[in-house]
Amino acid sequence: MNLKQILLGALLYIVAQALTFWQINGQFIWDSFKTNTLVICLFGIPISYFYILAARYTILGFNLEMWPSRFIGFAMGMIVFAIGTSYYFDQHITLKTLVSLSLCFIVLLIQVLWKTS
Repeated sequence: MNLKQILLGALLYIVAQALTFWQINGQFIWDSFKTNTLVICLFGIPISYFYILAARYTILGFNLEMWPSRFIGFAMGMIVFAIGTSYYFDQHITLKTLVSLSLCFIVLLIQVLWKTS
């Protein structure tokens, strides 16, 4: 396990997830996103690049294991979504959402800390 690669991958997942959040939900934040849908779709190309790099670094960091990378990407997406919906849409975290986010965090810890043979 290479913690430096895993952390770099997680950071890249955060960037990709944040860009994805704005790409998808920007139509509800900014009028220009609503009226320029096809132009906004073009942002999918650099966003995809961030996802590819994030997967590369996390998979390499976990010695070519695929599942930890997927769970890290999912967990980073949940965190970014929680922050984005709270900030932009004033939809704060309910108890149900807090429990769900806690479970995501537990899954992330299992993937990072559980040593396989």
